[in-house]
Amino acid sequence: MQRRTLIKIAVLLLLAGAVIAIWFSPLRAYLTREHIRAFVEHLRGLWYGPLAFIAVFALGCVLALPASVFVIAAGFIWGWLLGHWALASHRVHGDPAAAQRWLEPIADHLLDAGLGQVSEIFDGDPPHRPGGCPAQAWSVACTLEAWWRLEHARRRSATASR
Repeated sequence: MQRRTLIKIAVLLLLAGAVIAIWFSPLRAYLTREHIRAFVEHLRGLWYGPLAFIAVFALGCVLALPASVFVIAAGFIWGWLLGHWALASHRVHGDPAAAQRWLEPIADHLLDAGLGQVSEIFDGDPPHRPGGCPAQAWSVACTLEAWWRLEHARRRSATASR
């Protein structure tokens, strides 16, 4: 087995173990809406309450986002992220033509899963086979919007260089 696969399995087992541990824990009795609401109200009244909320929010961003994007997805890439990736590439490097090249493989995909559509997810490793829903609206919208913005930026830079 590859190291990456073993890491995925280990993380999933840890998450499952944590859920099972909380389920059978005596703490489960305190994880009701009333107890959580009372704890939050108590925390709001303390002088360090805002700092605790900031710390919890920051910890959630650091831990939950990578876990949800990379572990639960198990190596899949969402199609709607490609448009944002191309726009971010343009903002960082300032080259709209190079950023548009990130979107060119979608042209071949338009004839693959759903005719004229962009799939929901793709395999993370080449050849990036489509999966999930074959016609995902936000995948199409984000890719089209990115292409449109990059095309306008490319035309503006071509006009400015004349």
